[in-house]
Amino acid sequence: MEPNAIVLSPEQYEELKLSLKNELRGELQQELSQGPAYYYSVIRDLVFKRFTRKDKGCAANYEVARAFSAMVRDGFGVDHVYHLTPAQGEAAIKMTQEIIEVVDKYSAMK
Repeated sequence: MEPNAIVLSPEQYEELKLSLKNELRGELQQELSQGPAYYYSVIRDLVFKRFTRKDKGCAANYEVARAFSAMVRDGFGVDHVYHLTPAQGEAAIKMTQEIIEVVDKYSAMK
């Protein structure tokens, strides 16, 4: 046996194995939850929250959502928002938030 070897009982080994599986499963689920669909849904929700037109009788303004999607796609050079990398997705969310802030700033001048 090697001098630096760790000796585990079968119960300890099974417990360690289960613990590692759960840790890896959690990390994998986190990575999957922030996939391409995650960034699109965050951007869409931000747009819908700000640009909902209750006076028009609709819950969400899809034309504005399409416009934001076009800005993101053009800005990052992708054919679809789902093709954003994680770094681009985070930047797209920040870009959307900043555009909404500018719109709010000039809307206050009405």
